Amino acid sequence: MLPKTVIRAGYGISFLPTTGHTVTFPRTGFALNTPMIAQQDFLPVETFANPFSSGVLEPTKSSLGLQTGLGLSVGGNLRNLKRGYSQQWNFNFQRELPGQWVVEIGYMGNRGVGLAANRSFDYLPDVYRALGNDLQTQVPNPFFGIVTAGNLSLPTVARATLLDTFPQFLGASGLDSWADSIYHAGTLRAEKRFSQGFSAIISYTFSKLIDNNLGNGGNNFADGGANDVQNWENLRAERAVSTSDLPQRFVVSFSYELPFGKSSTGALRQIIHGWQLNSILQAQSGNVISVTATAPAFGGNRPNVVGDPSLENPTIDMWLNRNAFVNIQPFTFGNGPRNLPRTRTDGLFQWDFSVLKNFPITERFKLQFRGEFFNFTNTPTFGNPGGNINAGNFGQITSIATNTQPRQLQLGLKLYF
Repeated sequence: MLPKTVIRAGYGISFLPTTGHTVTFPRTGFALNTPMIAQQDFLPVETFANPFSSGVLEPTKSSLGLQTGLGLSVGGNLRNLKRGYSQQWNFNFQRELPGQWVVEIGYMGNRGVGLAANRSFDYLPDVYRALGNDLQTQVPNPFFGIVTAGNLSLPTVARATLLDTFPQFLGASGLDSWADSIYHAGTLRAEKRFSQGFSAIISYTFSKLIDNNLGNGGNNFADGGANDVQNWENLRAERAVSTSDLPQRFVVSFSYELPFGKSSTGALRQIIHGWQLNSILQAQSGNVISVTATAPAFGGNRPNVVGDPSLENPTIDMWLNRNAFVNIQPFTFGNGPRNLPRTRTDGLFQWDFSVLKNFPITERFKLQFRGEFFNFTNTPTFGNPGGNINAGNFGQITSIATNTQPRQLQLGLKLYF
């Protein structure tokens, strides 16, 4: 564009693998482990010629037909599992300024579609919740005498058990392509290239990540968070600010070789020349907060939100507005989101600082003194507040975040040769 101006843009699409996720399934009927006894009374039992002397256990496969996994929790990868994909795009404007400075303004985005995630297929349909307490009425069990273990082996069961989508199983789940995400970010960056003993980088990112899966316990492609899907017939309610969302992050780093004593000689030069300062300062927003409630009969584990959860001046004893949440009634789901959109945990502020001095001894030997300060201001980052509205510590912070540490000072000497 111009001699000192550069504009860059790009777009890419990547198709994701259907494996490599952290969710695994038993593959009911088609997988079975054969135990192996290596020794008994210190005598070898199995040999290379016959490593499974008791025989190999064969999976039932489809030989049992519709009775495969009856009365058990079943699972597997869906036959028509589609391959998800990720779209990425970016735009960047860069300009060189006097004094060896370079500034950048950029935008980037990412959209995930059809991401692999666990899906439950055995649940009570919403239409039956209107039956209320009648869901708990004991009725004759049509599986009595067929299923020999668990609740389905009893003469009677709760009506709700037989109204499940797959009443013959304790649970039915599989890997499905139902998750999605969208990310937008703006970036500002200024870099001072090394000259006259000084270099620096200043960067600021403001962004937003929305998804419907990350943070849903073991349901997601990358595990994290605590809340399970509340209602499998209303996946729209799972769309919320992501557990991984960090809307603002600011980082400043510099390295400065102090210019003192360049023309000095002798002992004075040894004392005042060769000092260097280094610093990294980080500040970022806190994480999202998930609020839960004790689930009533056939209800969800999210409360109803009736006010603004945020407080203007939160304290560790009252980090959010407790009056903004109420318990739900039995047989209903709460309107609370998976993650609160604006109320967040304590943000991170950390300043790491170091000073070093080189003492030349000979042409081959150099002694370096280092003083390093981590979390120089000794600023704590508080942990998550209690998130269950029925707990005594709801809204209270009782711990320090795991990603923070108290101020540390390290002094050291290094000999270079």
